[in-house]
Amino acid sequence: PGRSGHVGHNDIQEAATTAGLHATSTFAIAPDWSATKLGTRGRGR
Repeated sequence: PGRSGHVGHNDIQEAATTAGLHATSTFAIAPDWSATKLGTRGRGR
């Protein structure tokens, strides 16, 4: 679902994990756009 060229939630999760990150939340930023916040794993320093 979505517009041509959209990136699905599973793809974002997989890419974040590969980069050593994790998806913390997804939220709408415009009528046709959403954003996924990424964070580091573990405690911050």
